[in-house]
This record gives sequence, structure tokens and C-alpha cells, in this order.
Amino acid sequence: MVLALSGTVGAAWADDLYLAQDDGDIGQISNSGKASIFAKGLNNPSRGWLGGVAFDANGELFVGIDSPMLPGDDTIVKVTKAGVISTFAKGVRHPTGLAFDAKGDLYVANYGDDTIVRVAKTGVPSVFATGVTEPWAMAFDEQGNLFVSSFRGGMIYKINRTGVAAIFATGFRSPGGLAFDAHGVLFVSDGTANTISKVTPAGAASPFVTGLDNPEGLAFDAQGDIYAIYEKGNSIAKITKQGAVSKFAAGVPPTNYIAFDQPLNGLPAKVKNQFAMPSTIVLAFVAIIVVLGCFWVEKRNTKGGER
Repeated sequence: MVLALSGTVGAAWADDLYLAQDDGDIGQISNSGKASIFAKGLNNPSRGWLGGVAFDANGELFVGIDSPMLPGDDTIVKVTKAGVISTFAKGVRHPTGLAFDAKGDLYVANYGDDTIVRVAKTGVPSVFATGVTEPWAMAFDEQGNLFVSSFRGGMIYKINRTGVAAIFATGFRSPGGLAFDAHGVLFVSDGTANTISKVTPAGAASPFVTGLDNPEGLAFDAQGDIYAIYEKGNSIAKITKQGAVSKFAAGVPPTNYIAFDQPLNGLPAKVKNQFAMPSTIVLAFVAIIVVLGCFWVEKRNTKGGER
């Protein structure tokens, strides 16, 4: 699959699944099911457990690291396509869910102080929203609203573009993963209830899949199938659009968060177009320059012939 993202024409994506493992490694599973380690030792002795994962439009992976033993050392790291790890941002508190908006800014769920932080491309964090009880996972809709699950609060928040938070849906027992499909429908994993639910734009939830043992992180692939961590983080289920469940991977290290390396998976066309627009503009501009250049050369040749 070829996508044009943030000014990069013809960027290729493998559609592999990445796992933030409790052992401090980033696991990688190909679409054929082959497992490998992408990056090791993110939770070195001075760090704690891995939080959320998210890819930016350039295909670089961002990971939250919670350091409960060293307050103030919580970090967001960036992992390049080659697996090189560097610190991207500090000043977060118990980072859990991560999500990028259409402009390429990173949002971090600060579980430690009930806030959502926006991190600029320069790595500087600022508070975006407050009063979000124990935020866990996040996902953007096509209008740019940010949805956040409250793991122990049993609810989903909706935060508008100006950072105003409101309760969007209630009645969950322990909502974990969030993901939108290509039609803008929100999916929520409810671990204690062993359920993955669909939520309407009005906030009404209905079961999509039941009987899945403790589902947590969610992610859509390029075909629109949804993947869910379950069995206490040790297995990954693949769920079709019709709700048919199969085991995609088993025996993985305990994991809470997953992400595909195609950052536009599951996003509505309106949002995809926002990412692709810079490349479209560049191509159109190049085409105009070529046409004008040809016209100028032809005109010069014509004048030269007249002499």
C-alpha cells in the first residue's frame, strides 16, 4: 500500500503491528504473523513500564515511558524506522495513551495528574485539557475531537479542539482501548466486561464482540479489520468487520498498547485527505512549473526562428 503523507510522495508502509511490551521491548508482528523485536530496552533500570504507542506521518514511532521509581523521569521517546531511540519530550506524568492530530502534534494522556498534554513538534509539552479522570487511551475523530477512555472512571470523554472536555459515554466497567474505523464509528474495549463495543455519535454503546477475555489495546489494519490485545495481554485477536474473531498471535509478552505502522489506518477519508494534501499541493505546483517552463522554451525557440 502506498500513501502520500506530510509532503512525502510515495511513502511505503508495511502494515506491521507494533506492541509496547511490559518487558521494555517493542515487539513487531508482520501481517503474516511473524514476530520479532523492533527495539529493545526502553525500560532500562532508570525507567519503568511502557505506555502508549503511536506513529507519526513519517513512520516514526513514539512511546510513553512511566518511571514510578523516579518521579519526574517520565518520558516520551522517539524510535526511528531503523530502531534508533532518542528522548523526544519530558515533563509528562505517568503517560498512558498517545495520539497524533492531523497537524502532526502529539497528545499524551497524563494518568498521573488527570490531564491531556499536547507536545509540539519541538518536544515542548503544554496542558491541553484538565479534569479528565485517569485517562488511559485516546483517538481522534474526523472533526478533530479527541476521545479519551477513563479506565477506572468507566466513561469516555470527548474533548473539542479548544480543550474543553465533556463526558461522551458512560456505563463501561473498565474501558481501555479506543479506535475509530474508516466510517467514523468508535470502538471501545471493556476489559472487565470481556466486551468490545461500538459507540454511536450520540454516545450510545452496543456490544460488537463479547466473550473476549479481558480485551485492552485496539488498532485497525489497512483492510479495516480490528486487532485487540486480550487474555491478560498475552494474545492478539483479529476481528473482521462482521465480528468474526480469530487468534492472530499467542504467547506474546504482556502488552497494553498496540499500533500499526500505517498512521492513517481506520481514519475517515476526510482526515486522510488532510494528511495527503501537502503532497498533492507539491505535485500540482511542480506540474505548473513544468508547463510554464515548456511554454517559455517554445516561445524562445519561436522568437529565435523569426530572427
